[in-house]
Amino acid sequence: MKNAIKLFFIISLFAIFCPAHAQDKAKSVLMVVSSYGEEDPKFSFEMDEFSQAYLIFEANGLTISVASPKGGNVEAGQFNKDKEYNSALLAHPKAIEQLKNTLKISDLKANDFQAIYIVGGKGPLFDLYREPSLEKLILEMTKNRSVISAICHGSIALAGIKEGKDYLIKGIKLTGFSEQEDIMFGKSSNKLPVLLESALKANEAVYLKAEPMLPFLVVDGRFVTGQNPYSTTLVAEVVVKELDLDPVTRTPYRDEMSMRLVSKVLKGDLEWGKAELKKNMDMYDLELIAVYGYYRAMHANEDKQSLGTAVSIVELVTPYYFQEDLYHALATHYIKLNNIERAKEVLNTTLLQVPEHKASVDLLKQIN
Repeated sequence: MKNAIKLFFIISLFAIFCPAHAQDKAKSVLMVVSSYGEEDPKFSFEMDEFSQAYLIFEANGLTISVASPKGGNVEAGQFNKDKEYNSALLAHPKAIEQLKNTLKISDLKANDFQAIYIVGGKGPLFDLYREPSLEKLILEMTKNRSVISAICHGSIALAGIKEGKDYLIKGIKLTGFSEQEDIMFGKSSNKLPVLLESALKANEAVYLKAEPMLPFLVVDGRFVTGQNPYSTTLVAEVVVKELDLDPVTRTPYRDEMSMRLVSKVLKGDLEWGKAELKKNMDMYDLELIAVYGYYRAMHANEDKQSLGTAVSIVELVTPYYFQEDLYHALATHYIKLNNIERAKEVLNTTLLQVPEHKASVDLLKQIN
C-alpha cells in the first residue's frame, strides 16, 4: 500500500511539473542557404527570404538549424537593412551567429529534422543544384515524411534529385522563380548556369506560377514551395501547420500587405485599392507598389492593355508618393497610351517639385 501511495505521489508530481506539451520535443527545421556569396556577392542567398522565415519559425517554437554546402560563414546578397524583418534579424545574436557558423550539409542526418526550408537567391543555382550531400539529405527526409519546403530559386535544390530511375519531383506540383521573373527582375539572368522553371519542367515536375512577383504558394503532399520573395511568409506558416502547430498571430509586414493589395487590384478591385490606400496608407510600402507598376510597364512592350494595367498600379500611389524619375517614366507611358494631356500634367507636377529635371523639361518641350 505504501508503495502504491508513493508511486501515485511521483506520478502526480511528474504531471504537475512536466505537463504534456513540455514532454513533446520541439520540432526541428533546417534552413539551407547558399555558400556561393563568398565567391561572388551578386550570386548569394536572399536575406529577406531567410529573415522572414526565421522569425516565423522561432515565434512558433521550432528549433532552427542553419546549414550551407561549405559550412562556416555565408554572405547574403544586397538587402534593405531597414526592412522590419531584416532589422529584427540583424539584432538577433543567435541568428547572426548561425549565419557566421553554418553547419556543413554533409555532416547532417535526416532523422534530426522534421522539416527543411531552402532559401532562394541566385546562389542556389550555382551550389545547391545537384549538390550530392543536399540531395541525399532531402531524399532521406522524404522517406521520413518530413516537410520539404523551398522559396524562390531555392526550389532548384529539388530539381536534380533521382529516386531510382525517376526524378523525385516527377508529377509533383511545385513553384519557384519563373523565367518571366528572371527576365524582368534578374539583372544577371544571362550569367545564370540554369533557369529554375526550365529545370523543374525538364525533370517532370508540374510547374505552376502566378503573375510576376505576386504571392503564390503550392502545396503537394509534404512539398511546400513559394514562387518569389513575396511568398516567403506563406511558405513559412504552412511549414508550421504541416508540423501540426497553429501559427501564432502576427502583424503582416508592409511589403506583404502591399503585394496583397496589388494582387487584389489586378483581379479587378481597383476602387477598393484606392480607398484602402487612402484610409490605411501607413500600412503599405508605397515605393514598392510604385516600383512594381514601373517594372510591369517596362515589360508591357506594345501591349496597351498591359501597359494601362501597369499605369493604374503606379497611379494608386501618385497622390501620396513622388519620385521624379518615376513620374517621368509615367509620363512616357501616358504618351504611349495617347493620353498627352495627362502626360503634360505629370511632367508639370514633376517640374514644380524638381525644376532642373532635364528629362522632364525635354519631354515636355517635345509634346507641347
